[in-house]
Amino acid sequence: MKKIVTVFMCIFYAFSTFAAANAKISEYKSIDGESGYRILNGFDFENYSKSSVGLEAITKAEISTVLNDKSTAGKKYAVVGYSQGGARALAYSKILKEQNPSAYKNLSAVITVSGIDKGIKALEGGFGPFKSRLSTDISIIDRGITGCTRATLLTYSIAGITYDFAKIHKNVILFFMAQKYPMLGNYILCAWNGGTERELQEIYDMMPRSSFIKKHVADTQSVNYKKKTGTESYLGWSYKKVWGVKIYYLTIKKRDVYKTYTAYKDIPRFDANLPVGYIVGTKSNTLSMLDKNDEKMLRKTCDGFEIAMNIGYGIHVAKCCGLIGFLTNSYTYAQDCKKASKWLDNIDGELNELKGSSENDGLVAVESQYYPKTFYNPVTKRTEEVHSKVLGKTQEGIKRVYYNHKEIDPATNTDVQVIIKQMIREAE
Repeated sequence: MKKIVTVFMCIFYAFSTFAAANAKISEYKSIDGESGYRILNGFDFENYSKSSVGLEAITKAEISTVLNDKSTAGKKYAVVGYSQGGARALAYSKILKEQNPSAYKNLSAVITVSGIDKGIKALEGGFGPFKSRLSTDISIIDRGITGCTRATLLTYSIAGITYDFAKIHKNVILFFMAQKYPMLGNYILCAWNGGTERELQEIYDMMPRSSFIKKHVADTQSVNYKKKTGTESYLGWSYKKVWGVKIYYLTIKKRDVYKTYTAYKDIPRFDANLPVGYIVGTKSNTLSMLDKNDEKMLRKTCDGFEIAMNIGYGIHVAKCCGLIGFLTNSYTYAQDCKKASKWLDNIDGELNELKGSSENDGLVAVESQYYPKTFYNPVTKRTEEVHSKVLGKTQEGIKRVYYNHKEIDPATNTDVQVIIKQMIREAE
């Protein structure tokens, strides 16, 4: 049990280990004496407490910090939003323009780095769908271990556990997480149990199409359209003329089948004339955000459990050849072992399913890290502009870098810092 709990604790911790030192705006970083930038950091996992304070209040406080900093008064600057700071940076520009148009003139650009610009796709629809997917994954491993330990006494030692401890419940895993990482338990357990917006407003604001995102970052316009998906046969009437008289008869006809789809066009709330740059992380290996030794240990543990599951599967299949297999439920146990083995063999793919996308930075889906320059309208068959002042000089409108969500931190990643400076100079 201890090993499998560790597997899931490490997975959870990989999602949280990129936490910034704090969730405040950084000091002004000068580039050439005339311009510079400030970094809006990500969600503070380690120090976050349940709160009704949301991203709007945080963003307004960060604007006040800049406006009250006399040392940088009148200087041109860009805001660089990292992780959660991506959504706040775009909102920063919108709110600043509304609150103080003269101060807004000093904002030269907004750049997001692995930003949750469209929200965290893993939380699409709220905590419920994510909890359901995670519960399913945990159940697959749980049932696999049960099946493995019910094979023979030998599999007890191979799996390194006993049946009494193999019956892992989801809440047990969360309990161990809270014990090992008490700073996380405060709100993770709350979220798992359906925490409300008043309890976890900041997290709710990070969900796709949250009220904060729709109000201050970008709303969406739905476009419904039909697309041909095939043909179907049906019984219909036809006729032939016999000596000038229509003779009707039933026959089999074919007709096209269409399905209704919905496309979403982004409607930015930020200034269309504001230069915006997107630095997008693409290293989708979530476990790479752990220390190398921890990742190696976790993968080795998964490999060991996969071998144990395959052995358990083989034993149960052999049992099914005789009466003993039916008496000991070996057919079901064999299927459970096989499912768990496949899950462990495809752990990276399974984590991508939790994240909601196969292309991501280990946490945030690539498509959530930026707003496209254009939108193809499937109804009008025309390409429409979303926003065109995009920095980076790439056709796609984004600058892809092979870093995970932790490695890409603009406060420490020198490659990213070079790109930021290039984008700022391009905006001037």
